[in-house]
Order: sequence, then C-alpha cells, then structure tokens
Amino acid sequence: MARITDADGDEYEQLVDEVVFPERASIKTAVNALSGSDVRTFEDITGEMEVFDIRVASESPIAGQLLKDVDLPEGSLVISGAGGDRSATSETRLEAGERYIIAADPDASDAVISAFRGE
Repeated sequence: MARITDADGDEYEQLVDEVVFPERASIKTAVNALSGSDVRTFEDITGEMEVFDIRVASESPIAGQLLKDVDLPEGSLVISGAGGDRSATSETRLEAGERYIIAADPDASDAVISAFRGE
C-alpha cells in the first residue's frame, strides 16, 4: 500500500496493491457527514466520476416525474430505480422519499444533487 500526496499518483500502481490519496477520501467522508442521510457518495470509486446514493426530496421539482421527462445535466446517469433493486429506465418514476443510485461527472455532481434535493 502507498499513501500519495497528490491525485496524480498513477506511477505507483504497478509497485503496490493499493494507492491511497487521503485528501480525496476525506472529502467524500466529509460530504457524507455534512449532507446527512439524503446524499451519500461512494468512497471507493476509481477515476474522477462520482457515484451517489441519493433520496428525492418531497419539495424537489423532479419528484413524481418520469426519468425521460427530467432534465438532468449532461454527464449524469440514473443507474438504479427506487430501492436499488432494478435498473432505471426512461419509464422510472422518481418518487419523493425514495433513493436512487446516480453516476455523474465531477462538473455535473452539484447540479444532480441540487435537482434531487430541490435546491
């Protein structure tokens, strides 16, 4: 295992089994702690993509809408339907209070969270 001090530590991947960038892990842990239970980021995703387990707030404008009718930012994808027991489709209804798994590029993450939380 190697602890690196910058995000570009790819040169160590061939030398060790695991590369750890503490600052990145700390940021995701902080996001999970600050956002309560409505948004949780997955901490062990490789690359820059963010993956969220997020609940649709009752005051969100997307609550009750079909996925095909929701204008989520480019670079984001709803992966699972409510409860995570099935893949999301264009006919998935985003129900208030239900949780969904979302993947997003870093520049789309804030907009995705805002859409689901109604901010």
